[in-house]
Amino acid sequence: MAVKNWSTTPASNALVDGINFAEGQNPSTVNDSARTLMADVAELYALNKGGVVTGTVGGTGDAITLATVPNPFSAAYATGQQFLMKATAANTIAAPTINVGALGAKTIKLPGGSALSTPQWAINDMLLFLYDGTDMILVSGNSVANAAFATTLTLTRNTQTGTTYTVLTGDRAKYVTHNNASATAVTLPQANGTTFGGGWYYWTENIGAGTVTITPTISTINLGSAIVLRQGEWALITSDNTNYRALTTGRTVGNQSVREVGTRGLPLNLQTGATYTLAFGDEGGIIAHSGATALTITIPANGSVAFPVGTAVTIVNEPGAANVTVSITTDTLNRGDGTAGTGNRTVPANSVVTLIKTAATTWIITGNFT
Repeated sequence: MAVKNWSTTPASNALVDGINFAEGQNPSTVNDSARTLMADVAELYALNKGGVVTGTVGGTGDAITLATVPNPFSAAYATGQQFLMKATAANTIAAPTINVGALGAKTIKLPGGSALSTPQWAINDMLLFLYDGTDMILVSGNSVANAAFATTLTLTRNTQTGTTYTVLTGDRAKYVTHNNASATAVTLPQANGTTFGGGWYYWTENIGAGTVTITPTISTINLGSAIVLRQGEWALITSDNTNYRALTTGRTVGNQSVREVGTRGLPLNLQTGATYTLAFGDEGGIIAHSGATALTITIPANGSVAFPVGTAVTIVNEPGAANVTVSITTDTLNRGDGTAGTGNRTVPANSVVTLIKTAATTWIITGNFT
């Protein structure tokens, strides 16, 4: 195409790429020159599609190529040029590139120059870029990053029912629910500068009867090792590139200084069997017993279940119920009634006691016990 070689100075367009409008030109060249000019203009119109350059997409989602046929460029990009393409893959890094017409790869950024989310777009999204003189600015087509606040203003929901789940980078801005009667182990990949980079976030809620434990790989969460969600509890979790922070109604494991959001009554864990071992999720709650069968409640060793220091669990033995025995394993259970002594304790009917963890391997029991 010759349009890119035309001059804005009329006198310089006497003879350009087969178009002959020189002074004293042979009359037989007029029709050929006019037809060539018309073809050039038609090619430019077909290519630009109303001022936006399109072409054939190649490369990967992180290193895009856009081959324009014909090529409308001479030697370099021009500030203000716009490029439209249909994505063949989602980006997996925060600084993907696009190379249009083999003029060189340019970093794709968001308006204002900030890095992209991972992913920012999905396969088959229509993407519109504008060259600002340095980078390609994505001005339209970031469907994945905006999924949570699309035109419907709703969160995309990811419903999980298994006992294990690994959080995906694609869960960004989504609402992930867990619904299982048994305990669920959730793995949160390490916070990093790409797939789980700064600003990455998601909502999660436990709607099942079993506890949900969310454990980051290497990273911390609220400066602790995990978050435990009981039924009805939720968390908004976000990355800072290295670790995670959470706004949550659940419990932070390994950092007792973190408080849950809001106020409420104590969760009730009713036990009707003969044995029960304390587990993550019992912190701050009540274990109630009302049956005729004696119940043994075991405090597990710190090496088995590392409750944070400051953990408190209340035991209620209802009127008419059989005795409850509080059993300690390898750690120490001190009396908290003003009398020295350690070891297992018996809680009779019509009694309430509270277990408080005062050190890594030390607990104290207060209330009515023998």
